[in-house]
Amino acid sequence: PQSQQDAAAVPRKRTPLEVTMAVCFYWAVSLSLVFVNKHVLAAGADTTIDAPLFLTWTQVVVAVLCARVLAELSQSAGVATFFPAFEYDLERAKKVMPLTLVFVAMIVFNNLCLKYVEVSFYQVARSLTILFNILLGYLISGKSTTALAIVACVIVMIGFVVGSEGEVNFSFAGVMFGVTASMFVALYSIFVKRVLPACNDNTWLLLIYNNMNSMFLMPFFFLYQESAAIVTSPLWFEPRFWGTLVVAGLLGFLINIASFTQISYTSPLTHNVSGTFKACVQTTLAAIIFQNETSTVFWIGFALTTAGSALYTYSRFTTGK
Repeated sequence: PQSQQDAAAVPRKRTPLEVTMAVCFYWAVSLSLVFVNKHVLAAGADTTIDAPLFLTWTQVVVAVLCARVLAELSQSAGVATFFPAFEYDLERAKKVMPLTLVFVAMIVFNNLCLKYVEVSFYQVARSLTILFNILLGYLISGKSTTALAIVACVIVMIGFVVGSEGEVNFSFAGVMFGVTASMFVALYSIFVKRVLPACNDNTWLLLIYNNMNSMFLMPFFFLYQESAAIVTSPLWFEPRFWGTLVVAGLLGFLINIASFTQISYTSPLTHNVSGTFKACVQTTLAAIIFQNETSTVFWIGFALTTAGSALYTYSRFTTGK
């Protein structure tokens, strides 16, 4: 009967326990990813290779393997049925390649930022994504913004300057990498909307093609820039080193699942609010775990960037822009 079909089409209301578990899963994966990546990228010469492009590529390879396994489980065992069959069509791959170039730049500069700045400062260093969202959205897509969003952007910019001024272990290179990463994050969101139709509007299929393209593309960069560091490294036969890389790659793939789960069990607005609060916890934990020396001026800057980010999220979801 039609009434039964309509009832079946209505999503089941999530219980408070399910929502809590989804949010906790996202927080656990997201926090772990940042801390593990920091260890991978910035540890001493006896525990890692000074080759950030190569290290980032290994995470992409792990993500491709995870996608392959999840696709097989989805098709054969009925697990994670949201995930499509694994495929790689050259014509479709060419259409996705512009997005891949932006994606590679985004993750490389993001990791370079994390390599050079303290984890406690990482959120501030990457806070200008909002500025580039507004600027690039207008320049590329002709997208207007609201006065409230502009106010939020100004607050973030002030917080960025104040936080940078108050950062005890300031790294100019790290901040520049963070600003560049923020620009590519904003570009990525624009390009996703343009390229997604080439993958039948399936974000998971786009993830497969994006990572496959990246896996083939990135060796051209790290073999040219980092071949000496890679070849001469004494860590090729260190199981702990490779184990850490695999864990980082798994977390890099799981963050997609965790974000999808949190949005599915809550809402896009809750996902953004959760991310803002997670950033607060991340910064506080980093200051405690890594014993980063901080100043009052830094915390004021961090508070301003967080408040501006929250206000920007509010402006987007109240205006629909």
